[in-house]
Amino acid sequence: MSKMKDMDGRIELILGPMFSGKTTELMRRIKKFRIAQKKCAIVSFKEDMRFREIITDKSSESLLTLKNNVMEKKLSTHDKNIFNVNFKVKNIGSIFDELMKYDIIGIDEGQFFDDITQYSEILANEGKIVLIASLSGNFKREPFGDIKNLMAKCEKIDLLSAVCTKCFSHNASFSYRLIDDKKEKLIGGQNFYTAVCRLCYHYLNGLKYDDLIKKLRITNKKNLIKNQKKEEVKKK
Repeated sequence: MSKMKDMDGRIELILGPMFSGKTTELMRRIKKFRIAQKKCAIVSFKEDMRFREIITDKSSESLLTLKNNVMEKKLSTHDKNIFNVNFKVKNIGSIFDELMKYDIIGIDEGQFFDDITQYSEILANEGKIVLIASLSGNFKREPFGDIKNLMAKCEKIDLLSAVCTKCFSHNASFSYRLIDDKKEKLIGGQNFYTAVCRLCYHYLNGLKYDDLIKKLRITNKKNLIKNQKKEEVKKK
């Protein structure tokens, strides 16, 4: 890698659960840079073919007769907005040389790319603005892919929320899987996932409300005692 070319290079990370508008926000930022006459590239994960599901829902024959290679270079949001993409790949490294020709790189579904941290850092150090939309966690509320390491290298992180589809009264910060499948990487939309708040997430996982509150109080108490002990050790 050559020396850092432009200190304007940076990484912006858009996080959130399913249905929180991450891709929509990514594309809003890309549109803004295009208005500013910047050369923008959009990268999507190769195995994400949800665009095909939207095409089959449409009644237009012209859409149904699109060739496969055209269909593969599409990106869709959950509310069925469709965008063209420049690259559909399984890893960023395979298109690194091509990405160096652009000013702005937008990457959707960042959690699926194993080399997302490595190449986002290189691109930013080369003066590129790298915009990444990614899940904040998997369906078990655990770190997804290499995003936890990428966060330490970002200039800007935005955490979005959705609407809880169960109680409709809280912001939803978590993705809940609707089917019994334990694979971490399971690409799908409303047929596989929904967005829920903290209370509904626990409730759907088998805890009644009263039991949940009791468990949270016990957990908080244990954490409090643990922290108190740590402070006592420090004072000694």
